[in-house]
Amino acid sequence: MQIYRDKEIYYGLLILMISRIFLGNEEVFFVLSLIYFFACVSRTMKLRIPQMAGLKLYMTFIIYSTIIGFCLYSTRNVVRDLFYIVPTVLWIIIGYNLCADNKTGKSLLKTLYLYGMVISIKCVIDFLLNPTLDFNQIRIVFGTYVYDIGFLLPIMAFEMVILKRIIFSTKVDRFILLLMIVQIGLSFGRIAILEPLIAFSIISILSIKSMENKGRTIKILAGIFLALTIAVVVLFYALPDSTTSVFLAKIENSATEINTKQNIDSIASAMQNWRAYEMQATLKQWGKSGILSQIFGHGMGKGIELEFVPYNWKSAGMVENGEMPLAHNGFYTLLPKGGLFAVISMLLIFAGAIHKGFQMTKYENRDRKVSGIILISIMVAGFANMWVVRGAVCSEAFLVWGSILGWIYAEERHRG
Repeated sequence: MQIYRDKEIYYGLLILMISRIFLGNEEVFFVLSLIYFFACVSRTMKLRIPQMAGLKLYMTFIIYSTIIGFCLYSTRNVVRDLFYIVPTVLWIIIGYNLCADNKTGKSLLKTLYLYGMVISIKCVIDFLLNPTLDFNQIRIVFGTYVYDIGFLLPIMAFEMVILKRIIFSTKVDRFILLLMIVQIGLSFGRIAILEPLIAFSIISILSIKSMENKGRTIKILAGIFLALTIAVVVLFYALPDSTTSVFLAKIENSATEINTKQNIDSIASAMQNWRAYEMQATLKQWGKSGILSQIFGHGMGKGIELEFVPYNWKSAGMVENGEMPLAHNGFYTLLPKGGLFAVISMLLIFAGAIHKGFQMTKYENRDRKVSGIILISIMVAGFANMWVVRGAVCSEAFLVWGSILGWIYAEERHRG
């Protein structure tokens, strides 16, 4: 089957997403996304907001904190924070409206798989053009939108291996899957690797519990995990020690890196365990705020107050007036801006979607079960991502996660 003739692909959407890869500018991509969104809405003259637990509360937080922000802080800082927070919400709404208007049987997942394929191909080509065994350089090359790949890989594996679906053609499907596996493996990112593993583990457990042919599913999954184990061993033996030792050291230090109970009393100790220091600083700042600020936050434009600032950050402009705009943890990033209201709103989005997913797995309809399994898997993996690397609160839109989330909600609404 020739992909360019596939009538199930959203070609306009695909072109937009591919432009992101080559533009290398998230601000420009955000503007293009807004144009695409308004074009979609103008065709039907309808703006549909997902009936999703927590989403309207989260949008309320964005509105009131923006008003507060413009009153208290510089326009630049308020716009900066909006750029971090709004894009993922935009992609949830885009995914929802695409499915709500879908009268031609088009597939968001097929479109996203092609987007993922282009990302992985670009990474491989970039690496082959400038081959290196330097750990940091490999990470930079294969880290391109790797979190998007981390959601697509387990879903595509689910469709191909467990559901026995042919998406494009057998050869093309295997080619795309292999490319994604290569990119995830060579990204050497802890959460980049953990995210798809979490998602596929959830998919595996729910498939055994909810889907038919449990014995066959167990055998397939056992084979997959065995193959993954062998592949990891072979990869580590094939790569030089200078590369693998750095990655293993990062794994060993993970627990310490987020341990907020340790004593951090200098710039050196803060830099050594930066994620823990971020959380300590945020909680300290939140604790000394007034009750209204603890509940509703200080508004967009407010950052995390730092006592210890890395020397090179000052010259690079990463810290302004002793504040940084983002923490690695998305929930802690929201706390100064929107207080408990923003954090609870986001938690409700995760909890509500997981609850809805479990409801969907109880239906006899197979498609609803499959959508429910996918929904639960991306929400659990997305929560892990948000806890470690900001997830839905970042300068790079959580494009795949958001659009699939919105699409499944619209799909389920159509089914009644």
